[in-house]
Amino acid sequence: GIYEGGLIPAQPDLMSSSVACSDCHNHNNEELQKTIPKLQLKKRCQECHNLDYVRWFEEWEAILAEKERKIDEVLNKNGLVRNMPKIKKIYETIKREKYHNFLYANDLLDYCLMQLQ
Repeated sequence: GIYEGGLIPAQPDLMSSSVACSDCHNHNNEELQKTIPKLQLKKRCQECHNLDYVRWFEEWEAILAEKERKIDEVLNKNGLVRNMPKIKKIYETIKREKYHNFLYANDLLDYCLMQLQ
């Protein structure tokens, strides 16, 4: 899976067996692939899906963004939190990879929030 370290059990993306990386990331330049704006990714989604899917994408994105905001708020307080290195590793991975698997990213964010309480 894209989430390394076995921090919590992996959940494969439901579409992982039917969507190739190149279906969304169609650039030859590896550095460019890493910096594709979300708007372009949404347009790529819309090429295969209808507008409802793009709206769902935006709703999922908003849910994850709110959880990230809460985590940032706690992390910025610089208080002592148990398992901080583990939580930070999970959190940085989610921020980088979340669009590959919304459901798993959501579960990992919930895990981080639970650990930060």
